[in-house]
Amino acid sequence: MFEAARWGDEIEHTGALAGFLAGAVIGLAIAAAAAFMICTGGLGGVLLGAVIGLGASMIPMLGEKFGSSFSSPAGQIELAGCSTNVFINNRNAAHAELSTAKCDKHPPPVRVAEGSSNVFINGVAASRKGDKLTCGAKISGGSNNVFIGGGTSRYLPVDEEVPEWLRVTVDVLMIVASMGRSIASVYRLGLQAGLKAAGPCALRVGASIAGSYLAGRFIIGPAIERAIGGFVGNPVDLTNGRKLLGDETDFVLP
Repeated sequence: MFEAARWGDEIEHTGALAGFLAGAVIGLAIAAAAAFMICTGGLGGVLLGAVIGLGASMIPMLGEKFGSSFSSPAGQIELAGCSTNVFINNRNAAHAELSTAKCDKHPPPVRVAEGSSNVFINGVAASRKGDKLTCGAKISGGSNNVFIGGGTSRYLPVDEEVPEWLRVTVDVLMIVASMGRSIASVYRLGLQAGLKAAGPCALRVGASIAGSYLAGRFIIGPAIERAIGGFVGNPVDLTNGRKLLGDETDFVLP
């Protein structure tokens, strides 16, 4: 059971983006430093390069998870779109798809994207504290004595706080950073001589650091998240523990 959302309840954004960026900077620095040291023999060995690449892939993810544990106010639910005849604590009830919010970090329109999977108000899913909006924020306020149950269903697309284009950009930069030593050698020695001198290093670094980074990013990392979801029994949003699996309808308010 979650607190019912109403007109005027606050919304908030987490620090997931800032945490991801901080982790990406650290990961890039590690990948670049490791590429230089492996090529010069300071660390030595493909296995060590693989371990470093795997670690570099986890740091942005860990930074994002850490950042998502912190939040700050970002606005509130507006009257527009809230129920006109269902009131909670003398305030219009909020529901998914129709209710709007003013977000300090995103332009309008911002709508409530999530709601109960089996409790409906005016035929539309009732929204609760913790449900997300289309801008990626979530409802942080709610009634202190009216609670709405059910799983959480997503009725509108949500712009995640860490956009996919940024993840792809970091992936590309990680690979470039891991090849930094070879690129510098080619530039310094000229194309033909540089390729000959930097070739062995490029193969080692590309196969170890970049390869293990991609494995961690697309295989190991997602597998860990799926395993955690399996332990809790149902699909959940790991940032707030909300169950994402719907059940049967409990009741509908006309």
